[in-house]
Amino acid sequence: MLTLAGLLALAVSLVNPNGWHLHLHNLQFMRSSYLTSLLFEHRPVDFHSPSALGFVVLLGALAAALAVRQRPRLPASAVILVAGWTFLALYAVRNIPLMALVTAPIVAPALSACVRGRWRDLSQRLGVVNAASNGWPVVAMAAIACHRVGAAADGDAIGPLAGERGQVHPAASGSVPRQHAQPACLGGYLMLALPEHKVYVDGRTDFYGEAFIRDFLDMTQLRPGWREKLDASRVSWTLLSTDAPLTQTLALLPEWRRIYGDALVTIFRRNP
Repeated sequence: MLTLAGLLALAVSLVNPNGWHLHLHNLQFMRSSYLTSLLFEHRPVDFHSPSALGFVVLLGALAAALAVRQRPRLPASAVILVAGWTFLALYAVRNIPLMALVTAPIVAPALSACVRGRWRDLSQRLGVVNAASNGWPVVAMAAIACHRVGAAADGDAIGPLAGERGQVHPAASGSVPRQHAQPACLGGYLMLALPEHKVYVDGRTDFYGEAFIRDFLDMTQLRPGWREKLDASRVSWTLLSTDAPLTQTLALLPEWRRIYGDALVTIFRRNP
């Protein structure tokens, strides 16, 4: 049944504007170590990062489940799944959600069997309270959690974007989220804030190709030949993070004028 479902999913995936070329494109992107190394989701887990706390808890729960699961013993297929997906999760952070989905049916029964007798009374009392209140405590806790997560994701904001003749562009409506204050990410934000304008680059590095991304990073990081590439690309506006090497250098060039700047981003325009 699972084999049939997998084959059906593969067939359905071909129903797209590019057909099988989409899968070829993805394979070519995955073969480029240069492009994948630029993306956070393809990097290994940084256990010193606060965002890795959830993954650490998942690993602890998985280890505890394997330790207490003595009878019945885990089948070989479950051991292979746990080992394989744990390796993939450690290899690239993008695999952590899939690891959680695959290992949950293995972790949950073992931990449930361990705490069933000890926490049954508490669970029953909480169930009675939840039923008497028509589930509102659970809804309230979920709402609070969503609010906190949303507030953390919004982050700080930076100022308005410049438009024609150095005026503040009205379509920008005021701010850029802090997490978008990287050059490629700013391109993605501009596609949303100013859809009538084309951007030079955005975060979809696989669609631009390795050669283009190399040239872009050569310009923004002032590598040899950066100025020739900047002129050849006919760049007349820049929206980059304030601490970017190219931003610092444009401030010293007479043919560029600073239109806007704050602690996160700065906008320069080439003089006509």
